[in-house]
Amino acid sequence: MSSCIHTVHSQFNNKFKRKRTSIMKLAAGSLMAGLAGAEGILNDSALKTGYANSGNIVCYYTNWSQYRPGTGKFMPEDIDATLCTHMVFSFAKMCNSANGWTLCPYEWNDMDESWTDGLYTRMRNLKNQNSSLKMLLAVGGWNHGSTGFVEMVSSTANIDSFISNSMAFVNSIGYDGLDLDWEYPAKTTVDSSPPADYQNFQTLCERYRTRINSNQPGFMLTAAVGIGQDKIFTIDGAVPSYNVSHLSDNLDMIHLMAYDIHGHWEDKTGHHANAYTKESDDRLGYTDSIDWIIYNWIEEGADPKKLVLGLGAYGRSFKLAGSDTGFMAPTSLGSNDLYSGSAGPYTREPGYLAYYEICEKLRNGWTSVWDDEAQVPYAYGDGDWVGYDNQRSIGVKVNMAKSYGLAGIMWWAVDIDDFDGSFCNQGKYPLMTYAKNVLLSDDPVPTNPSTTPHSTQSTQSTQSSTTQTTTQSSSSNGTCDNTGYAPHPSDCSKWIQCTPTGNIEGQCANGLYWDQSNTACNWDYLVDCSNDS
Repeated sequence: MSSCIHTVHSQFNNKFKRKRTSIMKLAAGSLMAGLAGAEGILNDSALKTGYANSGNIVCYYTNWSQYRPGTGKFMPEDIDATLCTHMVFSFAKMCNSANGWTLCPYEWNDMDESWTDGLYTRMRNLKNQNSSLKMLLAVGGWNHGSTGFVEMVSSTANIDSFISNSMAFVNSIGYDGLDLDWEYPAKTTVDSSPPADYQNFQTLCERYRTRINSNQPGFMLTAAVGIGQDKIFTIDGAVPSYNVSHLSDNLDMIHLMAYDIHGHWEDKTGHHANAYTKESDDRLGYTDSIDWIIYNWIEEGADPKKLVLGLGAYGRSFKLAGSDTGFMAPTSLGSNDLYSGSAGPYTREPGYLAYYEICEKLRNGWTSVWDDEAQVPYAYGDGDWVGYDNQRSIGVKVNMAKSYGLAGIMWWAVDIDDFDGSFCNQGKYPLMTYAKNVLLSDDPVPTNPSTTPHSTQSTQSTQSSTTQTTTQSSSSNGTCDNTGYAPHPSDCSKWIQCTPTGNIEGQCANGLYWDQSNTACNWDYLVDCSNDS
């Protein structure tokens, strides 16, 4: 049976996988697409529309992060609201009341009590930091399953009561909209959703949009969506989860959960969110890269201006079976019938590590490896292997989102970045801060920042791509001899674009200096400006 499945999936991949010749790779040290010199790169794919820079940053907060021990404990007051344009509270649950289907809180302290504010209110108070911040309530999640959704969408009467009741609930807590996180319509996960839910989910979204337009324009309706091939394509006669163009017509934003491509459910290592395809990966019938996800969602009819690229501040880990520590390395089956790496001390979940837990591993001697083909890092040590994102790979992905003209980026989740700056030696919220700088900058941005905790013992690369401190020579005095870029003669944070019709002065984003050797803005500690006047 496995060989038959393998053949079908091989044919499927040949039909839908992106051609490698059309992939835009953002190589370390090169100018970002969107600069005049990179126009040819963008034109390699008709779907890439240039840097529209919508600038949305959607941030999920998890109400169970309050239970993590020690410095891992996270509350709404720990959120830096200036890093987000939209906050999504995760999660509410489906419940059936005397008045029909509605939303209910998950945790005991989500709602206000007479003696204290609940978590809903405490997150809403973030508007005191950022008055333009939008608040959404997410319903569902992986552990929630499909049961409540399946029953709710089984009739239009149920759907209509849910729409009325859920809008009332969201309004009652002072939020701006609802995020549907049904994992997944017409699929089996922790429980099952029948094929009819492919159409039923469309009915829900369409009727919700109609109600919003007629009763409360401005109420936001979004969805977090799965990114497996089976979610948007019919495979072996099985309907997908989503009608992509219909979803795009009826939602304000679509949050692509662009992670968990691989994980500890597999017997070989693999990155959960590789930016580009690993051609040597012989596992067929799966979503093979972030680039594949974006390309195919747009191909299937999604408006890029509604797509939000999900980024994960976590890694998926494996227990290695032997001395092989690379991609596709054999893994060892554990007592949980999975191939999980050891649980972290704060998230306490086998096969899963927060970014700050990975930083701690690196500081304690794990080896970090950058893979040039996939444009992501992984690390190994103590018999474990973890694929993760650092600032460098986040920069690749954010620039990919910009090159496709997407609505912005999304974070899962705020509580697993190094939120207090105590683990990674990169300041508070290093991934989210860097992503925001890249997203909002119109300047050249670094593709290879210093991304490894300073006390890491060993760092290597699958190809030569070592980060080195750069020095601007005083001879590079801002004089334009030809077209291109030159350092500013007196200000390290500025640069000169040389053109045939005159010179244009540019300003790097806050905290960045011009790095002439890479013709890009770079972190200040990687650029020596001591020779400049």
